[in-house]
Amino acid sequence: MHASAHSLLVCVFVLSATALSAPPKVEKALPGVGKQGSRFELRLQGSELEKVSEVHFYREGLVCHDVQPDSENEEQFVATVEAAADCPLGNHPYRLRNEDGFSDLRVLRVLSSDSIEEVEPNNDAGAAQPIPIGVSILGVLESGDVDRYRVTLKKGDRLAAEVEGIRLAMNLTDSRLHVTGPDGSLVTSADDTNLARQDPYFSMLAPLDGEYVITVDTSGSDGDENTRYVLHVGDFPRPDYVYPPGGPVNQSIDVEVKGDATASWKQSLTVSTTGTYSFFPESNGKRPPTPIPFRVSPFGNVLEAEPNQTIDDGSNAPNLPIAFNGTISESGDEDFFSFRCQKGDMIEFAVYAMRIGSPVDTVISIHRNDGSLVTSNDDRHGLDSGLVWNCPQDGVYFLKVIDKQRAGGERFIYRVEADYIEPSLETFLAKRARQTQDGQTISVPQGNRSVGFFGVRRNRWSGNSSVEFPSLPGGVGVDAEEIDEDEYLMPVIFTASEDASIGGSLLPVVARSAHNGPTILGGYRQPVDLVSGTADRLFQGVEVDRLALAVTQSVPFKINFLEPPTGLPRDGSIELLVHVDRDEGFHDPIEVSIPFLPTWVDGPEKITIPSNESIGRFELRSHRQVKTGTWPIVAEGKAGDPTEETDQTAASTGRSSYNRQGPASGSHSVSTQILPFQVIESPISAELGQLFATPGTAVNLTIPLTVSGEMPTSCIATLSGLPSRVSAEPVELASDADKVTFEVQFADNAPLGLFEGLHCEISSPWNDHQVTYRIGRGGSVKIVNRDDFQMDETGRPLTPLEILRTIQTTSEEPLEANTEEHPDSTSTK
Repeated sequence: MHASAHSLLVCVFVLSATALSAPPKVEKALPGVGKQGSRFELRLQGSELEKVSEVHFYREGLVCHDVQPDSENEEQFVATVEAAADCPLGNHPYRLRNEDGFSDLRVLRVLSSDSIEEVEPNNDAGAAQPIPIGVSILGVLESGDVDRYRVTLKKGDRLAAEVEGIRLAMNLTDSRLHVTGPDGSLVTSADDTNLARQDPYFSMLAPLDGEYVITVDTSGSDGDENTRYVLHVGDFPRPDYVYPPGGPVNQSIDVEVKGDATASWKQSLTVSTTGTYSFFPESNGKRPPTPIPFRVSPFGNVLEAEPNQTIDDGSNAPNLPIAFNGTISESGDEDFFSFRCQKGDMIEFAVYAMRIGSPVDTVISIHRNDGSLVTSNDDRHGLDSGLVWNCPQDGVYFLKVIDKQRAGGERFIYRVEADYIEPSLETFLAKRARQTQDGQTISVPQGNRSVGFFGVRRNRWSGNSSVEFPSLPGGVGVDAEEIDEDEYLMPVIFTASEDASIGGSLLPVVARSAHNGPTILGGYRQPVDLVSGTADRLFQGVEVDRLALAVTQSVPFKINFLEPPTGLPRDGSIELLVHVDRDEGFHDPIEVSIPFLPTWVDGPEKITIPSNESIGRFELRSHRQVKTGTWPIVAEGKAGDPTEETDQTAASTGRSSYNRQGPASGSHSVSTQILPFQVIESPISAELGQLFATPGTAVNLTIPLTVSGEMPTSCIATLSGLPSRVSAEPVELASDADKVTFEVQFADNAPLGLFEGLHCEISSPWNDHQVTYRIGRGGSVKIVNRDDFQMDETGRPLTPLEILRTIQTTSEEPLEANTEEHPDSTSTK
């Protein structure tokens, strides 16, 4: 009898309640695996685990009965989990939840075999751990560790082994396998594999009667207590590819199962769902511990028929959509397939090779009948090629497939799915930081607000779109605006009433087009990074199809934006004010951040509103490249570290801190409302030229002003970009002023030279929001010795030509510069 779908996804249990401060954090979940059709335990280590009330699984087949303290280790908790007899094998994503929200996502891997623990010491061949055939060993490789296991075989017995290390998603585990025979010689070994990447596997037939030793180690010596693995040992087959590598949905497909060192065979399968199917080939009633990816499409197959190395050899031209299947069978092999299409057809060619465990590094190209190239692509999805092509005219065309390195072999299989492009749409929660899961769940405190930044992926269409939440729990509301067609990200505000029930759910999210054409609907697809390397390289991750949303216990503060009196001027700055409303008795500082700002707008990473203040100020500055318009922005706030302030505040005011241990709201964040934030053209402008002066002088600089919009009633004008030892006092300026004059003082030791960057800044506290306009960009200051230039009666410096004309008017004869008759003319100038 099967449990209901709901009970498969969520288990609820009650533990003793204490004061809460943060969502659960899982640092370890050991062993991280369990057997299909059994009840098993997970040993959890982390924080806030004693307050866990639910475990949510994203896939059916698992149920958690309870989480209790470990009687043998006070730092651990034990989760009792049951896997149904038909529970899908492989990774099952899950999250823990307490009254403060969800944990980061972890995975539990479901196996088909019994498991035993590694027993140390087993580093040396003489101390190799004896194991039976048909078991999975749970091991760990600490720094420099080597694990060895002994099995007894008869000549001709099949021995297969496979490591699941990096696929456990605990650590960047790069393991290796070696087998030595009864005489101590190496029989076989395995390192990286096409199908499982850093996880090795092998299959072999025993050449002699006797004991064989299987060695597991790592490619480096950087193991630690988290470098864990599952070693499957048995007489199962271990093929790693099939041909063809895909077929049509709901049709019986005959495939050749290959890659096992001991056998190959043919098998039929029928699959009722499209996409990538986990295929477990079977031989003599035995299956490998992990599957082979098999593509299933809603259209038919074309299988390569040799010879097809030239356009003349191309297979008969079918109509699209179709899937082309082939093998780059030898070095330098080139495969051609013909197809028919019509002018205006928009077609996507998607290669599946690396993604299904093939070593081929494809390059695909489209050619005309005469062999001329139309378009091509190398890498699109990792090493797998792909392109989108608009057919220019009716006719027959040719798809060419090669290996980029000109390598080949029987394992170099590929599948190219050619299908008409259909507009599509999906949504996701944007990552807050690289290589973390920050911001990938939503926690809404009772009586408060929280924000999620939802993105959309539009494929082959443009227009506005919206994000909808059809199954929100009672008491939870949402404020979600449309996402403009030229944007992909939008803040969504979630609100919870004061009496909303504390709890959590995995919720569907719907993305919907909002344009005049046919409605386009999409779902939620959230990639979650689990094991990353350097340069943001992702080694292991999962995708989930629902949003984790929790209503959490209330927090003792709220924050709001105060409405600014104007927009942010181009090449200017403005203060945005955030008001915090604290509950009585709560005096902690509040850390506030604005996670996303418009392009070419920047500001501080965060500000802190001290415990004795209620207003925080964000100074945002725009660059000259900024685009004017309106953007929705949101600020987030959470309680800061009150340790130092608590002591000082208590001493000066006699107030005690909020009754709790640690920060009042832990890692809880609340949000402001959505603020329609405007970037505007500056309402005031000016032009600045070059200011000439000599050391030890004072020069009046008058700047004409052009006012084209509303300004504060009074401002302060400052001359900025002056060189050292040159100064000008700020000047008060009325809103209707048409010019501003600065007295610029040049010290006796003012530096000589040309100094760029002179401009004027006009600032004012407008309704308590400080606003600054930067005008007159492009000005400069030139400081020269007195003898190096002349001025007219107004103090304006003369140009070299004007100086020459002045000299000429004082001469009896015309002056010709640089002549023998007037040898001093150059120095006179």
